[in-house]
Amino acid sequence: MRSSSSSSSPSFPPGTSSPPLLASVHEKLHRLSAAGTVAWDAVQFRPLRKSERKELELLHKEWFPVEYGKQFYDEVFESKRLGSMAVLLGEQQILLGATTFRTKFPEPRYDMDSVLQGGIDACMSGAAGYILTLGVVEGARGRGLAQALLRKTIEAIQAQLPQLKAIWVHVISYNHPAISLYERMGLQLVRRFPRFYNFHDQVWDSFLYVLYEKGGRPPENLALELLKEEAASTSEVSPASPDSPDSPTELPGPPDEKDLDVALQQLKYCEREHAYLQQMLGYDDVMFREEPRGTGSKHLVEPSLLLRCTDVVR
Repeated sequence: MRSSSSSSSPSFPPGTSSPPLLASVHEKLHRLSAAGTVAWDAVQFRPLRKSERKELELLHKEWFPVEYGKQFYDEVFESKRLGSMAVLLGEQQILLGATTFRTKFPEPRYDMDSVLQGGIDACMSGAAGYILTLGVVEGARGRGLAQALLRKTIEAIQAQLPQLKAIWVHVISYNHPAISLYERMGLQLVRRFPRFYNFHDQVWDSFLYVLYEKGGRPPENLALELLKEEAASTSEVSPASPDSPDSPTELPGPPDEKDLDVALQQLKYCEREHAYLQQMLGYDDVMFREEPRGTGSKHLVEPSLLLRCTDVVR
C-alpha cells in the first residue's frame, strides 16, 4: 500500500501499490519547507526545457500507470511536435507540475469523431487540440496549481490554433479529482470509451471531456454512432443459457454515483439528438439510421433504442 515515500497519484487504481518518489523536486521542497521559505505565490509558467527531460520522466512514473516511451519525450523536448507547459517555483525553477498537448496531428485519431462536429476533418484542420498529460507533484497539491496549469495550457493551445473550437482530454473513470478539475474548468463529459486503458493486467474505461468554444459542439450523429457500437458489441457476445456453467449466479451490483451521472448526461444527450433528428427528418415516432457505408440502404429504428447508447449504464 501507499506510504509517504510512494506516489499517492489518483491515476493509479485504488488499492494497488504505487511507485516510489524519485524525482529531485521532493528533496528540494523538503529543504525549503524545513527552512520555511516556500513561496507558493511566486510560481511561474513556461514551456518545458530540454534540461528538465529526466525530471519529467521520473515524475510521469510517479503520476501515471501508463508508460511513455522515448518517442513521446523526443516529441516534447527535441522535435517539439508536442507542446508543453510547466509550473515552476522561485528562482531555482523547481518543476512543480507539467502538461503536454498536441495541436498538430500526424494522422487521424479514432476518437476524433466523438470530439467535435465535423469529426476528423475538423480536428485535423486546426479546430481542436488534445491534452495528453497533466500532473502536479506530491507536496504541491491542493494549492490550485493544477487549475492554474490547466488554464495556462488552454491559453497556449488557443494561441497556436486561431480557429480552435474544442480541446479534449481523456481521464480514467475512477480518477475523481481530475474529473472534478475538468468540470470546474468548464469541460463537459461527452462520452465513455470502454476498455480505453490497459495496465495492471486490467482494462479500464475512459471519460472523454471536451471544452467547447467559438460555437464548437459535439457531433450531431454521436448518439447514432454509439448505438451502432452498442449493436456491434452485442453481436460479438452470445449470452449464456440459463443452464450454462458460465451463467452468472448473482445479479450485478448497483452502479456507483459517477456511473449514474454519466447515464443521466448521456440520456439527456440522446433526447436532444432525438428531438433534433425528428425536426430535421419530419418524423414523430420513428427515425432513420444509416447502415454501414456501402450497403445503400436505410432502416427505421425505434426512438427508444437511442436510450441504449453504449455509455449509458446497463
